[in-house]
Amino acid sequence: MANTEQETLIYPFEEPTSNSYSLIWFSSEINTDEYNYTQEKLELFIDYFHMFNESDPCKKHIQSMSTAGTRIIFITNEHFGEQFISQIHQFRQISIIYIYCTNPEYQENWTKQYRKVRSIEYQLDALIDRIKIDRTRRREYDKDESLLMNFFHDDRNNEKSTMELNGE
Repeated sequence: MANTEQETLIYPFEEPTSNSYSLIWFSSEINTDEYNYTQEKLELFIDYFHMFNESDPCKKHIQSMSTAGTRIIFITNEHFGEQFISQIHQFRQISIIYIYCTNPEYQENWTKQYRKVRSIEYQLDALIDRIKIDRTRRREYDKDESLLMNFFHDDRNNEKSTMELNGE
């Protein structure tokens, strides 16, 4: 097995900026027509998309994305999921984890310990729909959170006492 960047990082996009989402897909089966179809669908609403077929480069890429505000939507399959999720679940930049598999019942048993595992899907269209719904909800939440931050902006230099506000 060659160790080139091109073989490891299957589908690079530009790097995300702060307060953005990046989708990372880690699977050994990413060069199939089914995955190419899924990739085309996900690119319609995901800003940054990376696919890996080896664990070390995938983990290093996740670790390199520690920029404040960068969040990762992570997809893996049943072959890598159990071992790899235990290595990355604690990373702050991992926001949501999805598992694409053929045996959801088995996956549900070991994933209970990982709160970031959002969904276990056995159909690619269902996975795409779930990611799209969650992404829309997250954008709405981010807008609300941003609005709250602006509303409660703390500017101590311009504080006035109640007497100053009343003109006394």
